[in-house]
Amino acid sequence: MKYLIFFNILFSILFFVFCEISFSDIIKLKDGSEEKGIVVEEYSDRIVLSQEKGETQILKENIKEILYDTKEQNLLVLGNLYKEKGNLDKALEYYKKALSENPYFKEAKDAIGLVSTLKLREKEIKKMEEVRRKAEPSGAVILTQHPQRKTPKDEIKEKIGIIFNKGKEGILVTQIIKDSPAQNAGLKNGDLIISIWGSLIGYSSEEEIERFLLEPKYKELKFIVQREISPQADPLSKSLEDSLGFAIRLDEEGFKVQDVLEESPAQKAGLETGDFIHMINDESVRYMNLEKAKNLMHTKAKEGTLRLMVRKEISLIRKE
Repeated sequence: MKYLIFFNILFSILFFVFCEISFSDIIKLKDGSEEKGIVVEEYSDRIVLSQEKGETQILKENIKEILYDTKEQNLLVLGNLYKEKGNLDKALEYYKKALSENPYFKEAKDAIGLVSTLKLREKEIKKMEEVRRKAEPSGAVILTQHPQRKTPKDEIKEKIGIIFNKGKEGILVTQIIKDSPAQNAGLKNGDLIISIWGSLIGYSSEEEIERFLLEPKYKELKFIVQREISPQADPLSKSLEDSLGFAIRLDEEGFKVQDVLEESPAQKAGLETGDFIHMINDESVRYMNLEKAKNLMHTKAKEGTLRLMVRKEISLIRKE
């Protein structure tokens, strides 16, 4: 065990040193300067760059170009540009190229899913418009009585089934409407929605988020939700797996939960296979190695004070 721990520590040190030397995203700024590091978060108006000196936020209005270290990331960016221009076929082509470069690239998988959904939705909208046109008598003047216009929040409550407040990192769900798409999908009071279809919304305005949630082309919505859970473990257990009933592995996106046992403390607390652990008792795991994360969880579980901030993927179909 001693040699295994030593190897893990040594490997982690060498990995981060190697990454610092060999792998680096390049941020070209409009003033002619450059910043190097790893882009760890991207919002609508800024990026978060991880460097040796720490994390730095850079506003997109000051960025001329971002050159990612990996080919698949650059292909994803090209796909995003075509998607923003409305050329979904070209966007899909680049997303598929990105996925062929890295079959485990989740962002590319999500982007392919989104564009495929948008293409289907476009066909649905065109078909509905065609049916509506055929139903209208030729040359007739149709007088319709328009109901009182609803606010975006009212529409979100009716079509999705949530009431929320805007927070720094996203939108905090304060109420779930019974039998709504949100309830059926598994959203809960207190959930923090941090991402919609892969786009982080922490720095988006409330109006931008409302438009995104109600955008006709996004009938299906895919969220990343942040939720705190507190599994109650057996303090006499000798390992994380024994005490809580789940395992974790290091994934390219972080610590991924796997092998959640039936009727275990983890399952009873709401942990599911596929969740990602974001924080352990308010401590971020972004720069934590696997051994430290396991030991910290096991220690806190034995003390009866374990709190996990997990991120879940939740999808729902909005009502028409």
